[in-house]
Formats: sequence, structure tokens, C-alpha cells
Amino acid sequence: ATPSPSASASPTTTASPAATGVAGRAFAAFVTGTWAIRSTLPGGNGGRKSDGRATIGADGTWTIVWTGDTNATWNGHWSHQHGRLEIQVVAGPKGDGEGTDVSFAQPVPDGMEGPGSAMLPWYPLGANDTTGQLEAAYNGKELRIRHLPRSGTMSIHVCSRV
Repeated sequence: ATPSPSASASPTTTASPAATGVAGRAFAAFVTGTWAIRSTLPGGNGGRKSDGRATIGADGTWTIVWTGDTNATWNGHWSHQHGRLEIQVVAGPKGDGEGTDVSFAQPVPDGMEGPGSAMLPWYPLGANDTTGQLEAAYNGKELRIRHLPRSGTMSIHVCSRV
């Protein structure tokens, strides 16, 4: 006899995948791994410098261990689904309340062929109605991310595979 739907086993609960679609899976394949980061942040003469190491998991997790003056560990989750790249902070810098610990870029193009750059609308932590821009450029060796908020202050993050 065929069991009724109520008699069948309950489905297991699994997290949704970090990346969906061809573009999302290609992004996941590109970013997964360990990256050395050199960041220049606004402030001081020539900006504040920070070095770190990021580990990006294909499962949608990320961790950055900062060294030197910053000396902190940040971690969270990422996803690339339906033209939206989302970064959630679990431990590290936070927004100002529930739901504001997420930054996102949308729309994200389906891809790039070879070295080049893309300018993305960027909604940083807690700024659901204020956009800046992220410029992501890859030259085959280094990924450079420039955060260009409306305030005009710029941060630059240069990442290379470890």
C-alpha cells in the first residue's frame, strides 16, 4: 500500500544554496578559497591601512581575520541569487538594528569575460534606501574592490589568492 502524505517521512531542513543559476555558481567558483586583503580606509594622511586574510566557503560562509591595528575576526554569510549579491555580518561591524547587518549589490551582471571591471549599485550595512557604488576590477591576479559611498570617502580593498 502507498502511504498517505501524512505518513511519509518529514523532509530534512537544509539551508538554501549560497549561489543559484549559472552566474551565481560561476561567482561561487571564483570567490571560494583564501584571499589576502590589503585595505585602505578613509582617515588620516593617506588613509588607514589594514591587512587581513579572508576565507570564502562555497557553502555561503566567510571569515576575515584582520591583523595589525585592526586585530579582529569578522564572519558571516554570502549569497548570489537572482542578480543580487548579499553579504551578511554575523560577527564584526554591525548596522543599527534588526535586518541592517546585510549589505547587498543589485543588480549584479550575469558575468564578465576575462579581466575587466564592473560598477555595481551598493547598499551598505543599514542603508536600505541609500546607495553607493562598488567597483570590482580583476586583472587576472588581483581583485580590487573600491567602495564609493555618496559621502565621497572611498575605501579600497585589494585581494589576491593565497
